Amino acid sequence: MKLISLNLLRGEIREPLAEFLKKYSLVTDIFLFQEMPEPMSRNGMPFLTSAEIEDILSGFNNYSKSYSRNMGHLNDMGFFVKKEISTVVLSQIRLIDAKRLQYKMGDLGEKDFLELKKRLIEFLQ
Repeated sequence: MKLISLNLLRGEIREPLAEFLKKYSLVTDIFLFQEMPEPMSRNGMPFLTSAEIEDILSGFNNYSKSYSRNMGHLNDMGFFVKKEISTVVLSQIRLIDAKRLQYKMGDLGEKDFLELKKRLIEFLQ
């Protein structure tokens, strides 16, 4: 399995980035990106947009997410997995300590827990 992690610099290096993605999408299973560009170009700037990246990586599922940090600046993370690879999105599973139990949102029944455990084990094998 081949994984590439890359800072895209908001797509500022348009042509070299597009060529790199086209070339390595043939031999890569997972792409992890920092500083994903916006879906559309701002002010007519010739940046590679996230929509164009999705087109180039059309053989991949897109699990990208935006995070707001650093005084409101957006830090976008791109996560593309080849469509043939089985995936599980674990972003909502959180480990909590006893002090935080007072803020819990709900309970997971034993049947659901066992099913979740089974699927996680299958995914990790």
